[in-house]
Amino acid sequence: MSMLVVYGVADFRFLSGSFLFWIVFSFLLLPLEVRTIPSDEIVANLGVLVSSSIC
Repeated sequence: MSMLVVYGVADFRFLSGSFLFWIVFSFLLLPLEVRTIPSDEIVANLGVLVSSSIC
């Protein structure tokens, strides 16, 4: 999904498109753990986190 966004930003010309391209591209260079943990915290704070562990 992120690669499609970067392609769209890089291919279409609009105001601050180059800046947005480099922001998304630098985000893709981060390790997966760095990108996933904040997303998990947001979902947990929203109260929609479902635990699938069986006790």
